[in-house]
Amino acid sequence: MVIKWFRSYLEGRGYYASIGEHKSKWTSMTCGVPQGSILAPLLFSLYMLPLSQIMRKNQIAYHSYADDTQIYLALSPNDYSPIDSLCQCIDEINSWMCENFLQLNKEKTEVIAFGNKDEVLKVNAYLDSRGLTTKNKVRNLGVILETDLSFSSHVKAVTKSAYYHLKNIARIRCFVSSQDLEKLVHAFITSRVDYCNGLLTGLPKKTIRQLQLIQNAAARILTRTRKSEHITPVLRSLHWLPVIFRIDFKVLLLVYKSLNGLGPKYIADMFTEYKPNRPLRSLGSNWVGLSGMVLKWFRSYLEGRGYYVSIGEHKSKWTSMTCGVPQGSVLAPLLFSLYMLPTKSNNEKEPNCLSQLCR
Repeated sequence: MVIKWFRSYLEGRGYYASIGEHKSKWTSMTCGVPQGSILAPLLFSLYMLPLSQIMRKNQIAYHSYADDTQIYLALSPNDYSPIDSLCQCIDEINSWMCENFLQLNKEKTEVIAFGNKDEVLKVNAYLDSRGLTTKNKVRNLGVILETDLSFSSHVKAVTKSAYYHLKNIARIRCFVSSQDLEKLVHAFITSRVDYCNGLLTGLPKKTIRQLQLIQNAAARILTRTRKSEHITPVLRSLHWLPVIFRIDFKVLLLVYKSLNGLGPKYIADMFTEYKPNRPLRSLGSNWVGLSGMVLKWFRSYLEGRGYYVSIGEHKSKWTSMTCGVPQGSVLAPLLFSLYMLPTKSNNEKEPNCLSQLCR
């Protein structure tokens, strides 16, 4: 039945070429899927399934997203034999595509080796001998990757783009409301700073500082703060976490999802359960401790909030909030999960980690 529905969806289609008022003859289509249709991505993925069999046969790891396929493998020093399997896999992929009305775009096919400088030079020389031209940096889903994984080019590109949009936002801030201005900042600036920021964990402070300066500039434009004024109180008043903590939050969120079956399997497989050789008191506790600095930022995020009731043009008095988390905020799921953690035992009354924020 499903095959009949797919056949009825694909059969009977055609096309013609149009130039101005002139149209060519209607020609039936014997292959292909209507571009932009709902079923097109699913059908294309089904059509590309044999590629995964080719890569598994050659023991090559891969990731696929729509028509973008990435293959990768790990090398040991002075052992480049896996590259031969990689070259054979590429040849088989190219042959399969030729047989199935597809073409491997060599201009968009990029090869890069990651590692220290000396090893990368050796691997690049071996790849060149096999007809594979390598590059020093490539763009992967909007992130610029370099051979040394310093992410300096990526941070530079994000900085350049963010300052360009900040300049345009600053020009029109007199013509928009504060709420709309904040939306523009989050749409054009915060989204760029936060995109794939989990990859930036462990980078030098001088690299992260470039992104922090972007956030500082955005906060100054939003609040009309002078350059001579200290920026930390401004960030706290906006309830913005600094860039370094936003990176840590993204990593912790990914770890939490992976440990609870909400993340990708290949990341969850990297974690192993800790089983001590002797019984410890901490085994029965799910308490999650918060460092002093993180605790301060969480407290600044929650304190100073309030609410009022609005009916038409009438508004009630502003009332301070002593509990609760802003609905729809980024930190709300994490804070609620911390709040719902069980206590140490049923008999001992030990407050969970979130209760520290109320002290």
